[in-house]
Amino acid sequence: MMAQLIVRNLDEQLKSRIQMQARLKGISMEEEVRRILSRSLEEKTHQSGEKIAAYFKEMKGDFYTPKMKGQGVQHPDF
Repeated sequence: MMAQLIVRNLDEQLKSRIQMQARLKGISMEEEVRRILSRSLEEKTHQSGEKIAAYFKEMKGDFYTPKMKGQGVQHPDF
């Protein structure tokens, strides 16, 4: 069984815009809202991944360097 969601106090203009988008795509308003929610969450996940990658990029690879007392680190030569 799929979950249901009721949104109260939705602005009439917003509802009309969603309805128009759905009509132009030939889909139901419910389907359009499902797509909007899915896209929104995917974008958030992607943005989080970019933030994590940027954080590690700023470290300039230091997080790969093991700190072993008395031993040098040999990086692979590709």
